[in-house]
Amino acid sequence: DVVLDLLNNTRVGIATPLSVLPFDLITPDEVERVYGVTKKELSRWGKRKRNAPPHFRLNKHTVRYSQSSFGKWLKDNSI
Repeated sequence: DVVLDLLNNTRVGIATPLSVLPFDLITPDEVERVYGVTKKELSRWGKRKRNAPPHFRLNKHTVRYSQSSFGKWLKDNSI
């Protein structure tokens, strides 16, 4: 319950609160490797006020992405 509360309180770009823990959380390094998106792009996108990629900003230096949510967001927002 504590972890779920933490994720719900730190979610960005995710409209509805989580009811279960995501099973596919990945680091920015893994996003870079899987999707070919640089960490600089992730950082820039994460600071957006609107249409930010779905992620969890756990603290100033720790960000996690749900692989399935990020993949869907990237597909929906790619030209």
